[in-house]
Amino acid sequence: ESQDQVVDIRSCCLRKCSVCGSAFSTPMRMSDHIKGRKHCEAIVTNYFNDFLLQHSKSQQSNKQLLDSSVDLPTPTVESVKAVFHEFSTSILAKACPEPPDVAMMALRTSLSKLKTTPTLGKSDEMIGG
Repeated sequence: ESQDQVVDIRSCCLRKCSVCGSAFSTPMRMSDHIKGRKHCEAIVTNYFNDFLLQHSKSQQSNKQLLDSSVDLPTPTVESVKAVFHEFSTSILAKACPEPPDVAMMALRTSLSKLKTTPTLGKSDEMIGG
């Protein structure tokens, strides 16, 4: 399994988001949550808090940072992916899901694969006896 697959499996088995603090009754809701507004707003907030912290260490005041003279990086697809990875994916990858939730999600994934495989027709079932 690749690292991305491990992260995906782990994050889909969580009942609580360690990025924004949302809690769920079932881990099946996590994959939709990660795409949602609250989660994405938490990522942006954490990114800008980190940005301000890093620049305040370099002797700039918050007023200077918020002033129009400070150039914020222009977002690109690559930079957005990097921010999402740093402030969401890597954090969720460190969270430990509960074993029953992992088992439930593995069972759910296996069952969904069975539903997508073609089934035998009536004539095929009758060949065996």
